[in-house]
Amino acid sequence: MNERVFQNNIERLRAPERKERIEVEKVVELLLAKGKIKSVLDIGTGSGLFAEEFFNKGIEVTGVDLQEEMLEAAKSFLPNCEFKLGKAEELPIQ
Repeated sequence: MNERVFQNNIERLRAPERKERIEVEKVVELLLAKGKIKSVLDIGTGSGLFAEEFFNKGIEVTGVDLQEEMLEAAKSFLPNCEFKLGKAEELPIQ
């Protein structure tokens, strides 16, 4: 699905307008308000928008995605985070 919808356009996925529309900062702030979070598993991480927001708050992030292209994009923005290829139904996490 991502191939058809995004057609290798990582810039579009990370556009400020899209980030604002999906309220990345607001979602992360709401989740962090629930208590002390030390690490996050971002399933379906895509280009790493949410992973990046959590990482910028000092939280350890691991991302999982089905698409190698998405993982490479996420790694380019977050080289200090771990990203793995996998499905939500079969997480590559131990």
